Amino acid sequence: MPGYQRYVRPNFNRTVKLACLKAALNFMLADDRLTERELARLIRTRRALGLSSTEVRELRAEVYHRTHLSLEQGNGMTPAATTTLDRLMQFFNSSPE
Repeated sequence: MPGYQRYVRPNFNRTVKLACLKAALNFMLADDRLTERELARLIRTRRALGLSSTEVRELRAEVYHRTHLSLEQGNGMTPAATTTLDRLMQFFNSSPE
């Protein structure tokens, strides 16, 4: 997502920060995969927004469920789909530091 970080402002309120992160997650998952590079970008985005692990986990159930359904309806639970879900959970369970 070229230039997406220019929209990241640490002084946004919490709701806007979560919306920004959710938009980044949706963009990165649009092709039903999450690469290591995309995972690193999401982590950098979360850090730039200054969101805590607890705040980020508010999105976990919704984003994980939507992604899981999308993957199942696509090509099914292939090894690539499992890797995407694993990386997504790695993102949600990692610390912001």
